[in-house]
Amino acid sequence: MLALLLYAGSNAYALDTRGVIEVVHATDLRPLPSAPPVVRGVLNLHRQPVPVLDLCKLTGSPPCDNVRCTRIVLMHYPSPEKPENILGLLAERITETRTIEERELRSTGILVRNAKYLGRVLPDGGQMIQWLNIEHLLPADLKDVLFKEAAL
Repeated sequence: MLALLLYAGSNAYALDTRGVIEVVHATDLRPLPSAPPVVRGVLNLHRQPVPVLDLCKLTGSPPCDNVRCTRIVLMHYPSPEKPENILGLLAERITETRTIEERELRSTGILVRNAKYLGRVLPDGGQMIQWLNIEHLLPADLKDVLFKEAAL
């Protein structure tokens, strides 16, 4: 499968490119006061608001730095209410696409119940690249508030 490699801090992650729409520069995001801390803001994508999550915070690190190589991965995130949702994922670096064979991925040996989005790992030289299961990316409390209509 074709994977997109991205970084949050010094940790490498991979996600399936089949759900990726495009990768864009980390432009001005509209902050949302009182939103969960992992929500970095809302991106204006062709007049469509797109919620953007901070991969660094999501994975337990300090917030992603907004540097020259910081990017937003725009991807499909279907939900029962609206199958055409678009979700942004802010990452500090997006380095390449790479073909990863299923047989190359290894179990970490630990089931992290509150981080089901963390999949198996690919040992790669001196680092481990961890697979991101996008369908499990949102914790339950975030699923309850994302892609919901606000009252006028």
